[in-house]
Amino acid sequence: MTKIATVVGATGNQGAAVIAALKQHGGYKIREVGRRPESNSAKALRKQGVEIVEADMSHYASLVSAFVGSHFIFSVTDFFELLVANKGANKAMDIKVQQGKNLANAGEATPTLEHYIWSDLTGALTKSGGKMKVPPHYDSKDITTFMLIGWYSMNFTFPSFKPTLLECAGRYVLIGDFVPSKFNYLTIGDIRKNLVPFVKAVLAKAEMKNGVMVVALIGTFNVQDMLQRLAYIRGKEFHFIKIDSGTYYKLFPLWAEKGGLMMQYMQAMGD
Repeated sequence: MTKIATVVGATGNQGAAVIAALKQHGGYKIREVGRRPESNSAKALRKQGVEIVEADMSHYASLVSAFVGSHFIFSVTDFFELLVANKGANKAMDIKVQQGKNLANAGEATPTLEHYIWSDLTGALTKSGGKMKVPPHYDSKDITTFMLIGWYSMNFTFPSFKPTLLECAGRYVLIGDFVPSKFNYLTIGDIRKNLVPFVKAVLAKAEMKNGVMVVALIGTFNVQDMLQRLAYIRGKEFHFIKIDSGTYYKLFPLWAEKGGLMMQYMQAMGD
């Protein structure tokens, strides 16, 4: 009997990489779980032979139904989609935490499940002395792999991180309330391409299930370095302008506060 590999959010960047890895690995019937089964992305997956099942991460019962018969589950939540939809970081985080619990509990309720991969960030609450919330944990660690994925190159398309070309000056400018050269990011680069070998490695090794934490990265860079490279490739110079947090938040509503807090956390904790 062919085993079923279920990918939550296969139409996203991480999910697309997992689908590619599963196809290269072979031996699985692939299922995508999402809220929009009739989207163009879902239709494209269906043409590739991927089963499309509708479910909502905020509704536990729908996930239980979608996970039926699954042997492998890859789960990830989308904070930034929630941020935009709910017009605030705190509400988005509360929903994200509940979605993580729903996913984990639905996985635990799947008797056929052999391997669960949970993709999220590290426990910032402990590291920051109680200042930041953490994602939920999954109790059945004997079948779980925790995956931490580095900074995406595409993060520089987010409003508060996207450099602006000043044509009169002939250079790219980024505005922020942080110091871009002060700290380094573990970086995955092109997520859709570079995550694939990490997922393949996890699939190939049974011992990776036992609560192992996998850090997926291709190198360590600071924001200044990455943006200077981007500008250089485009034949321009790069300049950073530091402003106060209040002004930064007003320039980029929603995005700047979330991004600025993340940068401040990185600066406080170091590499």
